[in-house]
Amino acid sequence: MLSQGIPKFYYTKRLFCLNKFPSNRSMRKSRDPDMATVQASCAEKMKVDAGTRIPTVDRAAFVSAMGGAVTSVNVITTDGPAGAFGVTVSAMASVSADPPMVLVCVNRRSPACAAIRENGVFCVNLLAAHQHGIADVFAGHPQVGDAFDFRCAEWQQTITDSVRLPDAVGTFDCVLHDSYDAGTHTIFIGRVVDVTTSERVPLAHSRRTYCYPAALSSDFVPPAAGGQQASAGKASQ
Repeated sequence: MLSQGIPKFYYTKRLFCLNKFPSNRSMRKSRDPDMATVQASCAEKMKVDAGTRIPTVDRAAFVSAMGGAVTSVNVITTDGPAGAFGVTVSAMASVSADPPMVLVCVNRRSPACAAIRENGVFCVNLLAAHQHGIADVFAGHPQVGDAFDFRCAEWQQTITDSVRLPDAVGTFDCVLHDSYDAGTHTIFIGRVVDVTTSERVPLAHSRRTYCYPAALSSDFVPPAAGGQQASAGKASQ
């Protein structure tokens, strides 16, 4: 017999739950092993139901909306047994300050993705505004020269044997901590073993063009819609 206060749609021994959301009270951890199993089963069912009932947004709509995001422009480099590779990405973020960790998202079609896995190290180069040409090279569409060619800039070797740009806004030299595949990309989490910083103006990317941040004055008036952007260019993930 079910104990008093337990919703009727819970059953023990042969377990199942109806397609409904139990109350917060009913989802509290139970001391009854059978009841705890029921609760876990229902929680998992709700996750599946939520995923199947709500469709994924159209890709074109997603890309259009993401175009309004302002992101940093970063060249991720790696070197080691798999060789030296670099790729331009916009998805980079801090994960933790204790210990210091960052994450980057790299498209699995990029040779740099497999190289980071094998080498076990990578360096994030946070590009400065004057380095948009380097971003184009490692995004695969250089204005001059060859794509993914390290000869486009002067580099310094890092502690992990990756390379960094000495005149970047900042660099984060990392040992690979973990990685996760998500959609078309791999999320690499790196434990930061060394950094450099500078006061240079950072390069940004928004609405399919390069730009850079500037402080707003108290009398700032936003430009009219469709106004001219900073400088043309592309960045890729």
